[in-house]
Amino acid sequence: MADIKEPLVEITKDGLRVISTEVSEKLAKKKLSASAITGLQGCPASWLANSFVTNLIVEQEPDNAARRGSMFHQVMENFFALPKEQRTQKAMKEQVRAVLASDEYKDLAEIRDAVLWLRAAVNGYYNMHADADPSEVVIAEIESIAPNGKGTAFGEALDKINKSEDRDKGFIGRALENVLSSGKFYRLSKNEEAVRWAKKTLKSYLETYGFNAVEDEAIAARNELIFKGNRSVDPGLEIFVIGRIGNASRDTLGYIDRVQETGREEGSDVSTEVMVEDWKSGAKAKQYKPNTRAKNPEGLAEQRQQIIYSILLEQEKGVKVTGARLIYPVARQVIEVDLTDEKLRERVIADVEAADAQLTDHIERNLFEYSPSILCSWCPLVKVCPSAKTFNHVEKARVALESQPSVDVLEKGFKLTRRR
Repeated sequence: MADIKEPLVEITKDGLRVISTEVSEKLAKKKLSASAITGLQGCPASWLANSFVTNLIVEQEPDNAARRGSMFHQVMENFFALPKEQRTQKAMKEQVRAVLASDEYKDLAEIRDAVLWLRAAVNGYYNMHADADPSEVVIAEIESIAPNGKGTAFGEALDKINKSEDRDKGFIGRALENVLSSGKFYRLSKNEEAVRWAKKTLKSYLETYGFNAVEDEAIAARNELIFKGNRSVDPGLEIFVIGRIGNASRDTLGYIDRVQETGREEGSDVSTEVMVEDWKSGAKAKQYKPNTRAKNPEGLAEQRQQIIYSILLEQEKGVKVTGARLIYPVARQVIEVDLTDEKLRERVIADVEAADAQLTDHIERNLFEYSPSILCSWCPLVKVCPSAKTFNHVEKARVALESQPSVDVLEKGFKLTRRR
């Protein structure tokens, strides 16, 4: 656990207030996500606590729902990274064994219930026929253009070389090293293969075109090398997406579990039409009913997630998203997301904009209010929250309440102004 010297957040009668400069700085840079939108719609105080404090002070049991879900996700990602012809049931079993033997999950391999759960989830995937044949699934090939990739580093280093009188031995390496020392190239500077490419390409270009080349051919070659250096084609597994939605002032981000190719334009070396999919490891499939009068109906959060991913994928990667699915292997059910439902799409965009404005308001007022509900028993603050509701007559709620951290543990990260 983190070594926290002073409380980070104060619990007041009206809500939570941030008292840590570090947390305030993180909040100012906070991006939106599907889960953050759902959390802010639910209880802002609980969202703040779970996002910035409780994970630092509350010891988690090694076997929990989140880790089981992550373990299953890793198995499926590894399996679908295999060439199509190798995606056999034998290969799936090998991936299960490999994940259980990995440093990340070897502790769960010692817990029989966790192992049985993983095997049941994998069996559920096969028995539900989410994919008629895994070997027929075409994982999309997604084009990415990195603004601060090795191509950009090559271009900036070339500009430095052309402006410098330094031509002695090692001048290419020094120019490139100078460019890579910039903070925007921090991750790139740690990629030895990318650095070698930039250095080799600089040498080759200068040998071909010389210094301060202004010919059309030289300029075209420079631009082509920058583009190729920044371009990558990635498999549609755990695809990171980020961008602005609607009139939101901050970015929304997320990771798409699997992207299937549904179409490719003739002559293209990347997918042009795709379907986005998300593995859901919960025991119950959440079916959205569009005509319900509930403010936040069951299944809406999951639908919203896939629509957000679809919007971001189209904006950032330039592909057409033709479908979206939620795959529940434990519940053995597939939920389709209707991307043609314009009302739902408009609602999702409005939700993003509202969450963005709401987060800005919370930060400006430095107050994250409580929103008590039957879910309070599942919140780690339930034992100190002045507005918490408990439902001890409901067995699941009572058990959940008993499992929440004690006041002594919470005092490591929260300043308590009053106790319940």
